[in-house]
Amino acid sequence: MKLEWSKTKPHLNILIDYLFGGEIRGSLLQIGCGNGSELFLSARGVSSIYGVDDSSDAIKQAKKKAELSGIPAKLQVANPDKLPFKSGMFNAVYSSYYLEEYNLKKAIPEIARVLKKGGYAYLVMGWRDMDLRSGDLLVERFSLNSLKRLFRVHGLDIVYQDEKETIVKKKKPGIRHVSVRFILEKR
Repeated sequence: MKLEWSKTKPHLNILIDYLFGGEIRGSLLQIGCGNGSELFLSARGVSSIYGVDDSSDAIKQAKKKAELSGIPAKLQVANPDKLPFKSGMFNAVYSSYYLEEYNLKKAIPEIARVLKKGGYAYLVMGWRDMDLRSGDLLVERFSLNSLKRLFRVHGLDIVYQDEKETIVKKKKPGIRHVSVRFILEKR
């Protein structure tokens, strides 16, 4: 099954529909929750909702939204390389375009640690990687192969993976931007 890339449908809803039949039963953590918009759209059926972000302003906004919506979310300032949760606490972990700025050798083990056995992580990552005219690498933060090894070492099996490539034409010559989505299951 190929999951659609959409600007209008939050990525987390795709995960919920694909893996949980429209509803996560249990606990959900969004890493990089920002002001909570995507997290709260995906709150259906979840028994407990958690969100972390490194921005205290974003967490304040998310808490305000949660209060106004009547959604009992637990939101706090934290970084993905040191999550303030017990091991095996979550049925699902989600992060979209957030982890790239952190040390993945620390963040991925933390995600694996907080996931329950049989739990799922849905990670969407993107990076600019090459000047199309010269072929020079512009950013080399991680490679797909090293990321896949990191998943395996920490007990995360790839259930689904796909990539989307776009050319950022605002800069000349264009810069290739690659986005990758992973659905991972904790062994």
